[in-house]
Amino acid sequence: TQFTDANGIVNGLAGNKTLRKSNVHKGSSFTAKPMRLAYVNAFAPKGAVLPPKPPRPVIPAGGRTSTECAAGRSCQVGDIGPGGGVVFYDAGKTEPWGRYLEASPAACQKSGLTWRIALPGKRGTKQLPMLFPTWATAARQRVEAKRLGMGQVNTALVIKQHKGLPQSSLDATAAGYANSLVCGGKDDWFLPSKDELDTLYNVLAVTDNDLTGNNSFGFTRGFYWTSSEYNNETAWTQLWVDGQQFDREKWLNGDPRKDGGFNPFHVRPIRAFG
Repeated sequence: TQFTDANGIVNGLAGNKTLRKSNVHKGSSFTAKPMRLAYVNAFAPKGAVLPPKPPRPVIPAGGRTSTECAAGRSCQVGDIGPGGGVVFYDAGKTEPWGRYLEASPAACQKSGLTWRIALPGKRGTKQLPMLFPTWATAARQRVEAKRLGMGQVNTALVIKQHKGLPQSSLDATAAGYANSLVCGGKDDWFLPSKDELDTLYNVLAVTDNDLTGNNSFGFTRGFYWTSSEYNNETAWTQLWVDGQQFDREKWLNGDPRKDGGFNPFHVRPIRAFG
């Protein structure tokens, strides 16, 4: 969501469950808009037997050991994959990008990185070539860039956008770090797309019961970068508290706290295989 913070989690924004107009994130050029409702209804033919609710994956702390999965063959969600991380998605069949998605081990998480380099005094669109330069197709491309299976493509685009910068500067970005990462004997990690990170959250963070502090997969409360661009100025993040997704300014590497401290943004690379 661009503006809302229903539970008042973001520093400086109050909860908006009773508001008639949305809040606006600092740095956004958008004005507050009236809230709107869209009604939907799900139904089945009369007499039809509804399918049972899919069970939540049962994942032991740290993941499930599987010789088959470790070898890159057959995996289930919750297995420890070939890269030493936990498999959090199975497409059911081989797709162009692969079949399984694996989150990197906790030791390979990085904090305090920006989404893209901000040149001195230039935080806007003119600092680097635009990710999607053709205005007529940019909106559709950004929608497609959110999908499962798009993280690797997105990461390559961001790397290309930073072409010509020193490697040390590139490695200080979320996509650059993921792209250069060697972890668990694998070097094909990338920054997850919006939907990939959301799937990871819904499987691992919820299963992990992270809100009560039982964090066996090593995730940290705070914002995690995705590889999906929202517009020229912002990119999608996910808040590892309640799973809300926000667009944040690309040159940020964290949020200052009222007590003078700092909450850095995090990066958890993933990989595809199978």
